[in-house]
Amino acid sequence: MTIMKTKAAIVEAALATVMLTAPQWTEGAPKGSRKDYKAAMKQAEKAYANRDFRTAELMIREAIAEGERFKERDGYLSESLSALAKLLSAQDQFEEALPPLRRSVEIMERIYSARDERLLSSNILLADLLRFTDRFEEAEKTYISARDVLRKTRGAYASSVGACAFGLGIIYAEQGKLDEAETALSE
Repeated sequence: MTIMKTKAAIVEAALATVMLTAPQWTEGAPKGSRKDYKAAMKQAEKAYANRDFRTAELMIREAIAEGERFKERDGYLSESLSALAKLLSAQDQFEEALPPLRRSVEIMERIYSARDERLLSSNILLADLLRFTDRFEEAEKTYISARDVLRKTRGAYASSVGACAFGLGIIYAEQGKLDEAETALSE
């Protein structure tokens, strides 16, 4: 498998994970005044499913504009920024995906905490993007932090711990640190 196919598979897995967990960010938000946001996100989801990335991006950017109007705690802005990052990642636009994902994670950290389990899928995707853009030191710290939270909340054998170990192993291997890569991959 080539590196690009591996990157695509990781991004697809991250997209699937976030799509399954996205409702947690909007639970409890006031109803009624959020129709434009929800309509834009629904249209973006449909466009993405049809691989119409241009329309999906336009709809997500519209949702971001709507999300800017709400309180951060509602989670709409964070959710739409995350969706934009995932869409850009799916198109191998990793550099462009980093700023919205970083902002989304920062918002979630203010709402919850940096070590909250609800940030895991976004933090793992952030670590992947950092790795894809050769920001190995920052990616390593992000993977290790996510792995530690996973071990504490889900146990040492959770599948996501393996995703972090895989990412760490790749980082070390790409830097020629083969002993560290072997250790990481054997976890």
